[in-house]
Amino acid sequence: MIKIDIGMALGLYLSFSIVLVFAFWIFYTNSRHTNTISQIYHLQRCAYCTYLFFNIQGKDIEICPHCKSYITSDQLVTIIPARPKDGQ
Repeated sequence: MIKIDIGMALGLYLSFSIVLVFAFWIFYTNSRHTNTISQIYHLQRCAYCTYLFFNIQGKDIEICPHCKSYITSDQLVTIIPARPKDGQ
């Protein structure tokens, strides 16, 4: 029979718990990544106060959440991130 003392049992229990939390974190981060990338392309900047916000609805007239100005779709500045180069 394998003899195990309380110190080893506690160490194994904590190690298993940390590995389990790390695995859940990796899974959550990978599943959330695709939604974040699609939302970045809806990032807009107010022409008056330069506040950045998400314009997911795509209305013709938006209200800036920061300065409460009415902004038409032609006044909105779309922020498109640079695509990473190959190998990065």
